[in-house]
This record gives sequence, C-alpha cells and structure tokens, in this order.
Amino acid sequence: MRQLSEQELDQVKRAIAAKELTSAEILMEVYDHYVSHLESYGDSEFEGELFELEQKFTHHYCKALQEKHYNSTHRGMRVLQWKIFKSQLSWPNFIVTATLFSLISYLWTTIDGRTRTVVILVPLGIILLLVVWILIKSTVKVRSIKKTLGVSNYIQSDYLKIILGQWTLILSTLTLGVLAPKNLGFTDPFTNPYYTYITFFLAILYLGYFLTLLQAWKIKSKTALI
Repeated sequence: MRQLSEQELDQVKRAIAAKELTSAEILMEVYDHYVSHLESYGDSEFEGELFELEQKFTHHYCKALQEKHYNSTHRGMRVLQWKIFKSQLSWPNFIVTATLFSLISYLWTTIDGRTRTVVILVPLGIILLLVVWILIKSTVKVRSIKKTLGVSNYIQSDYLKIILGQWTLILSTLTLGVLAPKNLGFTDPFTNPYYTYITFFLAILYLGYFLTLLQAWKIKSKTALI
C-alpha cells in the first residue's frame, strides 16, 4: 500500500470528472474505489491499472450505478421514515401521539375555516425552513467535493433530491387541498363541512411528515451528504 503522488491523483480526478457524474454519492464512491485500488499497486503499474479501471467504469456503467443508487436510496428513505412513523405508534410514544391527535381534533372543532388554513401554514413554514437548512448544508458539502475533485458539472446528493421531491409532493397536496373546493363549485369553502375534513387531514399529514423527515435527516446526516 502506498500514497499516490499529486500527479497521479490529478490523473484520477481528471478521469472521474470526464464521466460527468451527477450523483455526489456515486462520484465519491467511484473516486475512493479508484484511489484505494491504485494505491495497492506500484507506480510502474499505475498507468495500466488506471486504464483497466477506465475500461470497467465506462460512462454507461456509471450511469447505471447512479440509477441503482438513487432507487436504493429512495427505498431506504421510505423504509426509514415508515419505521419512524410506526415508532410513534408504539409504547410509550403512543401517548404523545394520541395527545397531539386529540389536541388537533379539539382545535379543529373550535376554530373557523380561515384559522385552520393559517394553522396549516405554520408546520408548512417549519418544513420549508428545514428543507432550506438541509439544502444549504448539502450544498456546502457538495461544493467542497467539487473543489477537491475539480468537477465543474452539476452534482447533487441523492438524499437531497429525494427530500426535495417529498417537499414538492407536500406542496402539491396543499395546493390541491386549497384549490379543489373552489374547482368543485364551493364559493366559500371555509364554511363547507368537507373543508374541515380536508384541512384536518392535511394538518395530520404535515405533522407526521415533519416528524419523520426530521428524524430521518438527523440519522442520515451523520453519514450522508445532506
């Protein structure tokens, strides 16, 4: 095992940059694999081994790795968030969950429709701030990677992409919940009883999503690029 020279590391970086990878995780994984593999050979074998690596890690192969990693990460995040959600229904967390549910149910029967809409915007705003914070932290990490490896093309963490996708889904759900009553012909949806159920469902959805997202981020941020 030896340390690669600066010239050798530059060759590796140029080879990795030429692949134009967009997944920060795969970019680092391929780079680490190249370096660890080449460090196990002497300097006289460097060119030959680098050539062999390039023959294996083709553009098509790396794109397949990216797709596989994204799908695996997506499934992993769903499983993790589902486990976190189920843990809120187990003892003794169930007491806290039931208390919050009862409190929201009580509030929804005592406040008017316009106030319910405002209440929904509060957790939505908190989620937005969390997503912005995650985006900033991930961007700082990715910029450091791009600078280290000399990569100029756009790259992003797969975990961040998934979180932004979930945020878009939540925002779309909110938009649908607000616009659907008007599109169905309700001139004043705030006074319609169905609007009460819609806003209640959205409030529970946002609260559950916020809790699972926060916990998942805390777990993944220890090792992932988010």
